Amino acid sequence: MHPGDTRAFYRSRRTLIALALAAPLALAAGLWWAIDRYALSMREPTASAPAEEWFRYIVDPQGLARTDRAARERFFHRHLDRAREEAYARTFAAEYRSATAEEQQRIVTMLWDTFLPRILDDARTYFAASDAEVSKAHLDDCLVRYNRLIHALRATRFGKADRAGGEIELFLKLAQRLSDADQAMVGRFWERLQGRIAEALADDVLRGEFERRIAEPADGSRG
Repeated sequence: MHPGDTRAFYRSRRTLIALALAAPLALAAGLWWAIDRYALSMREPTASAPAEEWFRYIVDPQGLARTDRAARERFFHRHLDRAREEAYARTFAAEYRSATAEEQQRIVTMLWDTFLPRILDDARTYFAASDAEVSKAHLDDCLVRYNRLIHALRATRFGKADRAGGEIELFLKLAQRLSDADQAMVGRFWERLQGRIAEALADDVLRGEFERRIAEPADGSRG
């Protein structure tokens, strides 16, 4: 065999040996990822599951934390609907009060991380609207969604949101995580929201329409 052919042969052989050794390791890593991702992860609770199960799914690192933001947002909308049930809200609140400080902080942080991008998107959509009617309709949709969230926070005692003004504290804490430019935009958006609230409070018909929409079950959509 020519010397060049010999070197090529041994290089090829070393490559095959390396591949042979790497393949089982890659397979094992893939299997562990699948086990870790699917077998060890908690299953999302059903609509009829007790409040304790819903709470554990939120605070357990193998539960809601392992999902993406869209999935978390859908889950929290489901929680909003469950929180309309007095027994569920009462039990969930008791679970929250008896949780560790770390678990309570994990819930609040997850809420921030989930809804901050949506609030920012809402502000951008509002200011990019093509005309006044479109922007007003979007603002109304936001008010409905935010009020549903606030009611659920109060009902299940997420941090300070059960006290008067708690939703403002949450909103301001959210805004602190934005850039200066985005904070300014969200601040203007918040002013528009406050203005629309003042209009609704001054008009019984408009106020009744908002109350009706807010009382409807949320389906996880943008409105």
